[in-house]
Amino acid sequence: LYVHIPFCKRRCAYCGLPSTAGRQSELDSYIEALLAEAHVRCASRKFSTLFLGGGTPSIMSPGQLERLFAGLAEVALLEAEAEVSIEVNPDTVTPAWVKALGKTPVNRVSIGVQSFVEEECAALGRLHTPAQAEKVFALLREAGYDNLSLDLIAGFPGHSLANFKTSLARACALGPEHLSLYLYHREDETAFDEALTAGELFEVDEDEQVEMYYHMREYLQAQGFAHYEISNFARPGRQCEHNLNYWLGGEYCGLGAGASSHEDGARFSNVCDPSEYVELMALAGAAVYEREELEPGPKWRESMMLRLRLLQPTDLTSVLPRPDSATFEDVRETLSQCAKEGLVEKTGDAFVLSTRALTVANEVLARVI
Repeated sequence: LYVHIPFCKRRCAYCGLPSTAGRQSELDSYIEALLAEAHVRCASRKFSTLFLGGGTPSIMSPGQLERLFAGLAEVALLEAEAEVSIEVNPDTVTPAWVKALGKTPVNRVSIGVQSFVEEECAALGRLHTPAQAEKVFALLREAGYDNLSLDLIAGFPGHSLANFKTSLARACALGPEHLSLYLYHREDETAFDEALTAGELFEVDEDEQVEMYYHMREYLQAQGFAHYEISNFARPGRQCEHNLNYWLGGEYCGLGAGASSHEDGARFSNVCDPSEYVELMALAGAAVYEREELEPGPKWRESMMLRLRLLQPTDLTSVLPRPDSATFEDVRETLSQCAKEGLVEKTGDAFVLSTRALTVANEVLARVI
């Protein structure tokens, strides 16, 4: 189960995700609309994971946070060992907020840090300092949370390998169970995009981005982290189960503005604007604007493409249900050719991205899809 909270205090300079800045006054009505959708779609269903993402879920007040979870508990059942995650930004987390969080089933917290270099936080449009991020990490630890993840970005305009090494070292010094580290990708209609177009900023050289990525991989593996997905590292047994379900092609139910779902052979998404979402839920009891029925062949290709993001060999025959023979043979031939080019490693019908292909993975994934 995924619940989207598309509200932020301010949009970050790099962010192209659907989120709404400066409209926190709409949160109460939005939460009620979320719960209305949950009653329609989640009644008596059992979920193995729950993920509150954004936006900035921690922008909710302690009362709003408790109201949302209490309402979800009325309809959506969680398995006994369910992973329950929430994304937070350091500037929105207070002792009172952590106390409220303790009344919910959340057992995994992902902290959006992005950089541990102060001037870079400002350039990225973040509203916190590295010291605040470290304080929030300590606050959550003291509250008993033993599954904490940190998000970092590498290779954004103005970034340097030296500063990235600093961020990695400070992140690891905190002792997180999980790290998500993303290479910057230019998004249209963002502050960075406008500055790059105007010549006020310059993109980091691609070779330097690659150097950052492989330094990150080597450094974190030396610190005991397993590199289990292109952009994700975890201590043993601490992989993000919710995201693993996506990469394994599993089904998911998405609630809220801009949330996507994959259920019963179809993919569908809700409208992105929160006020439109609230209005549609009140008028029609649903807010879907786009729906796609998934054909077996393309769906199998997509499943294979997603599994290749996981850095463990995937046997074509294990991706079920099997497609028509023409699709199966085409993908096998495509990946065999990638193996000849050194982009994947092949053992029988099992394939995994090669180490040298990790920074050009999209080239392989595009061929499969």
